[in-house]
Amino acid sequence: MATQDQLEDITVEIRLYIKYLNQVFISPSYSKMSTGENKLMQLNELDKWGTYAYENSRLYKEAKKRRHDARLKQNKQFEVGDLVLLYNSRLKLFSGKHKSRWSGPFVVKTVFPYGIVEISHPSQGTFKVNGHRLKPYNSEKFKDDREELRLHESP
Repeated sequence: MATQDQLEDITVEIRLYIKYLNQVFISPSYSKMSTGENKLMQLNELDKWGTYAYENSRLYKEAKKRRHDARLKQNKQFEVGDLVLLYNSRLKLFSGKHKSRWSGPFVVKTVFPYGIVEISHPSQGTFKVNGHRLKPYNSEKFKDDREELRLHESP
């Protein structure tokens, strides 16, 4: 769906194109030229408009890429001893509505170049996985931080 700025840009381009068409078909300066010269002039103008549209498209794509890249999470840097969760991609085939696709926590044993991480679990053993399938395990989220408020004092 187009944003308001994109719609405004499109309407400006359409108005300029209509103005150009009015010049081509109504302007007396074009009528004084021969038909071949008139066609050549129109082709040159069309080429200019194509270049202008291409440049606008390129600028829009660059801005869109910058916005997209700004929202991406930075590279995950794991260190030996970190607790991580492992994403189970095979669970998509037999997914239950409330099943979590993250298993763990696992302990990082070694970190290899190019994103390979060796993790271990007491019951599942040690194995190597791609770092993209891991996320940091934050055990503080699950601590019991409840407060107790008694409405009636016990005698």
